[in-house]
Amino acid sequence: MTFLESELGIGQTVCFAIPLTMNARDLSGFLWVYAESRLPDKPVDPSIGFTEDDVEETVGIYFYRKVGQRFCGEMLPLEALLSQITDLSLRNRMICRVDAMKASIRLDEEFIELVNVAGGSRAASFH
Repeated sequence: MTFLESELGIGQTVCFAIPLTMNARDLSGFLWVYAESRLPDKPVDPSIGFTEDDVEETVGIYFYRKVGQRFCGEMLPLEALLSQITDLSLRNRMICRVDAMKASIRLDEEFIELVNVAGGSRAASFH
C-alpha cells in the first residue's frame, strides 16, 4: 500500500494496485483502489472548529488508459469493481482490505486537534 497526503484537502490517502496483466509495467496495467479521509475547506461549525463529524471519507478505483504518450485516468466508485466480482471469497477479501485501508488513515481526534490549533492549515497534516 502507498500512503499519500490528500490532494483535495487536509487529510490522507492510501492506495494499492491490482495488476490487470502478468507483466503490467505502467499506470494502464493496473486498477488502483484508494481510500481517502479528509477535512472539508471549512468546519461545519466554525465557532468550535473541525470535529470528527466533519471528516469526509471516500473509496473508489482509478483506471488509466494510455492515449498516445499520455495517460488518461477515470475515477469510479468502488461498487463498480465489486459488482463485477462474482467470486464471493475474493469480493469479501477486497471489502476487508478496503476496510483496513480506511481504518489506517481515519482522521482521529489528535489529528483534528492539530489542524484546529494550526488554524486549518495543511501543515498540520504531517503528524
